[in-house]
Amino acid sequence: MSFFIKIFALGVAGLFVLIALLYIVVGFERVWSVMAGKPSSEIIQIATIKKTTKPNQYLVCPNDFCGETSDRVSPVFDATVDRLKAIMGDIERNDANFSKVNSGDGDRRQKYIMRSPFWRFPNLISIEYIPLENNQSTIAIYAQAQLGQSDLGANKAFIDQLLSEISSQI
Repeated sequence: MSFFIKIFALGVAGLFVLIALLYIVVGFERVWSVMAGKPSSEIIQIATIKKTTKPNQYLVCPNDFCGETSDRVSPVFDATVDRLKAIMGDIERNDANFSKVNSGDGDRRQKYIMRSPFWRFPNLISIEYIPLENNQSTIAIYAQAQLGQSDLGANKAFIDQLLSEISSQI
């Protein structure tokens, strides 16, 4: 019996060595790109998004904006769209795991990649800024993990933190 335990332990140790070598030699970002393809930089219209059955996504929309039921209603900010975009620029500059990959519609729609800190799993974040009256605005956000069935709540946690950070800067 101890022979099989030693073989199992060697197998587990070998797996850890292989993971460490992959991380050191090519980096996880490249490994995930080979496995799942390069993350899409395509700009989407969040109002028309169709959610999948996978639990690896999170949708935040203002009332009556999205065709899908959102996971959270967007807050209304006492700031213009330009101010929201400036705050997002600050957040991007200060977070090495969060980067803009594309923008469209006069920069009103933006696409970001948020990567998990250690494993570098890619999560695609689409943002649409929505102007309101009286110098107010709101935001629609669709976050989806590119890999796997579940993200263990990572997109929800990231977007909730992002909205909290925006609110704190207004």
